[in-house]
Amino acid sequence: MEFETIHEMYQHWFDTRARLAAYHLKREGRWIPVTWEAFEEKMTHFALGLMALGMEYRDPVTILALTREEWDIADKATLSAGGVSVGCYHSNTPAQME
Repeated sequence: MEFETIHEMYQHWFDTRARLAAYHLKREGRWIPVTWEAFEEKMTHFALGLMALGMEYRDPVTILALTREEWDIADKATLSAGGVSVGCYHSNTPAQME
């Protein structure tokens, strides 16, 4: 199956895999599944927040974080809302950030 946009691809997964695990998080030594439905809710809230803050189509959104759930949510929300995700790592120097 081919998709024209990332949002279209994720929407297909949200619609067809709602109750399945999208990923797992380690909490208190146990791996906890996060469903596609829960991921969609988190991503949608983040995307709406970006747009409420004034993000417009093709605006860059910088994500500075460790590799973790919130990074993925921010990335997918940015792309879903039409923005351009710009990932920076916590280990980047100030010169690299600039």
